[in-house]
Amino acid sequence: MKKLIVMLLLINLNVFGQSHQEQIIDFVNKNKGCKIGTGLCYELVEAAIQTFNPSFDGTLSKKNRYGTPVKLSNVMPGDIVFMSGGSKRSINHVAIVYSVNGDDIYLAEQNTKGNLRDSKVVVRFLSYSTLEDYYGKITYKFYHPS
Repeated sequence: MKKLIVMLLLINLNVFGQSHQEQIIDFVNKNKGCKIGTGLCYELVEAAIQTFNPSFDGTLSKKNRYGTPVKLSNVMPGDIVFMSGGSKRSINHVAIVYSVNGDDIYLAEQNTKGNLRDSKVVVRFLSYSTLEDYYGKITYKFYHPS
């Protein structure tokens, strides 16, 4: 009986540990072209997190990031990216890593045009140079959701 319980716990830990990112990507796929909440960027990320963690309080801030920090070389679909830069040096944008193909990263995000009325979930190539032209030097911090 003990072996069975231990086996079930290990299976559950393994499945749930791997499925957070898959659940986030499933959420994005179901909501492409839709507006989540009022259309702010962080509302997409918070709603995606709540798919696997309903008790998540919806707090994404500079001091309370959600997940385990990860290096750029280990980024996976379903990870969360916080971008900061410009004169404020605070978080300017948050998005979800949608896919990774070699060095190319595609993000699922909303509020990309600065107009909440037209805000909807889109998938776009992460263009470092375009963002730096707009914001100045950008810092990217990636996190595996947990």
